[in-house]
Amino acid sequence: MISWEMISKASAWLKIEENIRQEILAATGVDFPDKIQGMDKLYDFLEANQAIVSFLSDKFLAMFTAKK
Repeated sequence: MISWEMISKASAWLKIEENIRQEILAATGVDFPDKIQGMDKLYDFLEANQAIVSFLSDKFLAMFTAKK
């Protein structure tokens, strides 16, 4: 997510971009916080919200397999 600029990093804080937050909320009904302090907290949040993980997996798979 950092590589695709969906998350920006400032010291220990990770800021989730608003457009991906809204996309996740619409698809899963789960509100992704706008900031998370540290990678461990991000991992914990994702582990507790498998619907988001599934959504992101599908999104990335579609990006990789899209024909141009």
